[in-house]
Amino acid sequence: LAQLTGIAAILRFPLPDLEDIEM
Repeated sequence: LAQLTGIAAILRFPLPDLEDIEM
């Protein structure tokens, strides 16, 4: 489910925030 969370984070925050996506 980590992948789904990462995709959702990118869609909500389309920014170069790899650190936040890591969460």
